[in-house]
Amino acid sequence: MHRNARIVATVAIAATLIPNVSVICAYAYFKAEAVAETQRQELPAFFANSIKHAFAAGETYALLRDVGVPRGPASYAVYRLGQLNEYAEFYGRPVRKRDPTREIYKDLWNNASGVLAADWVDRQGLSGSKNRLKAIGLMSARDTLLGTFMDSRIPERVSGKRPETSDLQQALKAFRQDRSPVYGIIERALPPIRVRDRPGSQAFA
Repeated sequence: MHRNARIVATVAIAATLIPNVSVICAYAYFKAEAVAETQRQELPAFFANSIKHAFAAGETYALLRDVGVPRGPASYAVYRLGQLNEYAEFYGRPVRKRDPTREIYKDLWNNASGVLAADWVDRQGLSGSKNRLKAIGLMSARDTLLGTFMDSRIPERVSGKRPETSDLQQALKAFRQDRSPVYGIIERALPPIRVRDRPGSQAFA
């Protein structure tokens, strides 16, 4: 193969692989941090998935804010990205392995928790992934995040009498209808997380 052709082929392969590698690395990072925070908060192991969703959403929101996207559009962008992620997971799996309707709703709830936690940290004059993760961990310890899809805060209408049902569109529709009240529930759970000493400090209690 001619040298220039090899270079073009190498660049093309890299352009294909790098995004996939980046996604895999990001997933591994969020998962590892979520597991560690779950252990720090002495929560049941299943909370790691909830914290992972919240942390990924919070970091995405913080990144958008850092590049100048206003709060409202940044929050909505993360909400839409969360929906796209659910589409990818749903249609990228065999039918028998797809998440139940209630699990999808749970993920969207926890994404919202991550966004609001990241915004709360920013409003306190704090910054950094560690503070955002700690806020999410404390919210989990205070039962703000949904740990399982059987949580009673998920309305029965999401899946009816069959919690194992897997219906992506129903989950998205139900959460879209509930989005505003869900945000209100999560926001009311944030004030007890108090900044240590003063807003300019780098940690909170």
